[in-house]
Amino acid sequence: MTMAWKHSDTRTAPAAMSLAAMSLAAMSLAGSGCVVVTDMADEDDSRLSITWGLQAGDDNAPAACPPGATVAVISEPLDDGDYGLGDGDEIYDLYDCVDRAGVTGPLPPGSYDVWIDVIDESGERLLAQSNFETATLGFGELRALDYDISLDRGSFYVTWELADDVRALSCAEASAGELRVDSRPELAPGASFEDFFSCSDGQALTPGLPLGDYRVVLGLVDDKRESVAAPEVLDGAIEFGNAFVDLGHFVFTLAD
Repeated sequence: MTMAWKHSDTRTAPAAMSLAAMSLAAMSLAGSGCVVVTDMADEDDSRLSITWGLQAGDDNAPAACPPGATVAVISEPLDDGDYGLGDGDEIYDLYDCVDRAGVTGPLPPGSYDVWIDVIDESGERLLAQSNFETATLGFGELRALDYDISLDRGSFYVTWELADDVRALSCAEASAGELRVDSRPELAPGASFEDFFSCSDGQALTPGLPLGDYRVVLGLVDDKRESVAAPEVLDGAIEFGNAFVDLGHFVFTLAD
């Protein structure tokens, strides 16, 4: 069972929720599970000082907060301790997005994965989510973390390997120089975002793509960018800003 502690809400009216509404929002954000509201105050507790910046467009230009948006700072303990928190529990602190900074409520010493959700005015829709950072807090420590978050771009991630009918193959054995990732927006027929990655890397993360649904074509190509294996065709969706969408692992099988 996932437990979410929501112990700090610095938002101002009319954006600030009642305690009951806060609990419902935390449960919605955390998924199925239960919500425990507590201040967890202790003289040895530590805190995180969080700052955030928003970006938009291909050039990652500075962006304004969406009207009425809330920032949720989510701290997930990485180990069990003597404070009733365990691996997988989540602690929520809420701020007005326009504040661009905040200090969490007290946290027990330990290691945490920490990330930010940007939530719309209704509290129902996730607009963007930062990458996580791992922070270790000592007794009474104030630790600073900074996040840059794209509101309107996300990326596809894919891993791959090569094989024939008998064994795994190296890229050199298959005469494969690159993996081509062709991301085609479903709402823009004819449009395409084409990116190439070294075959030997075995993994790829596309540059930022606009939000939306895509038909994604993965193909191995040689040094002349001609196909050396049958392509993989799949559907993918980038639903919120800064999304990291794992399309999966693929085995390209080459004929003998």
